[in-house]
Amino acid sequence: MPEHSLNVGTPLGRTGHSMDIVTFYLGDVLFGIDILAVQEIVRQLEVTKAYGSPEFVYGVLNLRGQIMTIIDIGKKLGLDERESKQGGRIIIVNSSNEPIGLLVDGIGDALHVEPGGIKPPPANLGGVQAVYFCGVVSTEEHLIGVLNLEPVLK
Repeated sequence: MPEHSLNVGTPLGRTGHSMDIVTFYLGDVLFGIDILAVQEIVRQLEVTKAYGSPEFVYGVLNLRGQIMTIIDIGKKLGLDERESKQGGRIIIVNSSNEPIGLLVDGIGDALHVEPGGIKPPPANLGGVQAVYFCGVVSTEEHLIGVLNLEPVLK
């Protein structure tokens, strides 16, 4: 996949453009990110713990000679401790020309979101978590929280 810098602060689905999102699971909850932010998705590999780092930093990974930080996105979002499931994946995104891995429990589908398809996050979603979301997509089966990756990766 070609490299793209993150540009997901304004959800394109609300501004008259369509967008594609990749969905992923944290526990039983479905989330999504702009597909243009995704460099690749890999199986969960052996990660070296990074002692002294923030709690949400799962560790570091050497992927084909490229060293990257792996973030436990569930911990970063403040979710309760989840049981590790078989089939965990790492979503590699490019942030400021540096690859970062997002540890997730599983991958869902890629979805095409029509203009206006991303609704604002609920007003009662407050605190730190509110800045992590740029909107919500509703399908017949799920509500999908669409992440604003820039603040998540800081």
